[in-house]
Amino acid sequence: MSLRLICLCLAVVAFSSAGCTIPRFQHPLVAPEDSKLPTEMLGVYEKPGEDGNPSILVESAGDRFPAGFVRVTESRAAPDPSAKSPPESFVGFFHPQGVNYVFHIPLTKTNQQQQEFATGWKPELVVGYFLVRLRPTKEGFAVGHANSEFVINEIQGGRLPGIVEFHAKSKPSDVPVPRRIEVTASGQELKAFMARHAANELFKDELVSLRRRPQAAADE
Repeated sequence: MSLRLICLCLAVVAFSSAGCTIPRFQHPLVAPEDSKLPTEMLGVYEKPGEDGNPSILVESAGDRFPAGFVRVTESRAAPDPSAKSPPESFVGFFHPQGVNYVFHIPLTKTNQQQQEFATGWKPELVVGYFLVRLRPTKEGFAVGHANSEFVINEIQGGRLPGIVEFHAKSKPSDVPVPRRIEVTASGQELKAFMARHAANELFKDELVSLRRRPQAAADE
């Protein structure tokens, strides 16, 4: 699975760049098999201002996946004619959180989700999830990823089960840079944690919004 595609589709900064490592969650908020498909989230979206006029298709992942799964696929108005591979895509599922949704992106050990799930859902390959908050807007939805600083503080304070590891410092005065942030809490523990704290603390403010493409344009 291309991290570039996830950054494009979900408006998330690189998962490990400039000292910003996005937390990985060992367990989902809801079992994938129990997830439900929010049909209002299906459609074609665009990221205003993005070069190449990319469109982002969110559709049901099909009958080889649990009913709540969607497939997210990128396409461009002017595709690269030399490209030999199909458009990049990945699968995930939603869990409602008040008026918002938490989107779960399953991760595999090889980071090749598109290839490994090409023929259907294989839960035995999943090693964790990225969680992303989607907040519906008038035009589409806004996206925020898990707040690394908040999660680190909660893990180190013993309020959230998890593991934090840092890169070795070049010199004592260097600011510690995390190389791994992993939340080991069960789904129920994570729900309880979010109930005790303002859920907004767990997620960064939205970086970018994705705009739903009008139906006439989406059908072209």
